[in-house]
Amino acid sequence: MGEAELNLWNMGLTRDDLRKLCAWLQSRKFQAPIKLVLSANDFSNGCAEELAELLKDPSCVIALDLSRCELAKQDIALLCTALRENTGLQKLLLSYNHFQGCGAAIGELLKANKTLQSLGLQGSQEGGLMQMECHCICSIAKALEENSSLQALDLGINVINFEGAVAIASMLKSNKTLIDLNLRFSTLDRGFRTLCKALKSNTTLERLNLSGQALDDKRQAALASLLKANRSLRHLDVSNGIGAKDTTCSAPFYEALSSNITLRSLKITIRSRQVVGALATLLRNPKSHLESIDLRGPRLDAEAVDILTKAVQNNQTLITFHAGHAKPEALSPIHVVTARNKELRERLHDKAGDALIDLLQEQCKAGTVPYLPRDLRHAFAKAFKDMDDMPTVLALLEATAHPAMPG
Repeated sequence: MGEAELNLWNMGLTRDDLRKLCAWLQSRKFQAPIKLVLSANDFSNGCAEELAELLKDPSCVIALDLSRCELAKQDIALLCTALRENTGLQKLLLSYNHFQGCGAAIGELLKANKTLQSLGLQGSQEGGLMQMECHCICSIAKALEENSSLQALDLGINVINFEGAVAIASMLKSNKTLIDLNLRFSTLDRGFRTLCKALKSNTTLERLNLSGQALDDKRQAALASLLKANRSLRHLDVSNGIGAKDTTCSAPFYEALSSNITLRSLKITIRSRQVVGALATLLRNPKSHLESIDLRGPRLDAEAVDILTKAVQNNQTLITFHAGHAKPEALSPIHVVTARNKELRERLHDKAGDALIDLLQEQCKAGTVPYLPRDLRHAFAKAFKDMDDMPTVLALLEATAHPAMPG
């Protein structure tokens, strides 16, 4: 039975409407799971009890969006209490609410709940009650040292500061389930370098959003060290950072970026020819896994476009290239290459044979690929160890069209 979405965004719902909604949802306990969107409804008039009723177990609600609902601290605390025993909700969005001072309640939720996988706590640039202070961040980070279910956490636009960053860094050393961390435009201060240091040894985080962080030379050096040491990070957003306020790309960051072989997607601001040069070197690297580039900042000039166009010609991994301020016609040679690479991905079954693809999907996670010549068996097992070593996979698929059958 598939999932369903009920979108009641900005519908002006009242307490009576919520009671009726709760009764209807309770009547559907064992039917199709529902993703419920209640964002942009004004629930500042004491609707917390009705909202908590939505989360009574068993519940068919697996995702709940309460962003921009004017929820007060006490309302969020009541919701968190209800969620401690909930076993169905997987995703909760509370962004842009008055959650200043809610750290302890959210922390207790994360300690008790065993099924929540994604939590959105993004603050507002308006500040005040709609941003969490560092002591709240510390409570949440401490709870995540014990949590074993949460995979995605959005703490963007909050006041994290050094103390909060230290707590997050400590959590990242022990937590083994978090794979997506969003800290966009949050205040990190000296904690930026502490965070990067902790991530050098982290083996689980795959997606990191540091957009809006001003990257001076010291921060770039910390980020460079992270990129060299970390082997799990796949998606990195440092847009609106390098190049902001005339900052240039430092030599350590240039070297680390141009030689990186783990990133799959990169979002970065282009205000420096050095960044263009690093990307060009990265695109020429036959061991690069980069699949997506999103360039922010001013329009690419003709020279920058030419550099990137030449660099991408022999690339086999890039399938998405976006430069928001560039003329589409100027990027057409690059888009020809990305279209070719995308088609190559889609034709893997034709190139390798369905039998080989099915075999790899079943066996490579175990580190063994039977029914292949010994040298190819070893090569495939190594290439598919992380299920995504595309450059090596493409080279191997060129070397064989069909699996060799056992003698």
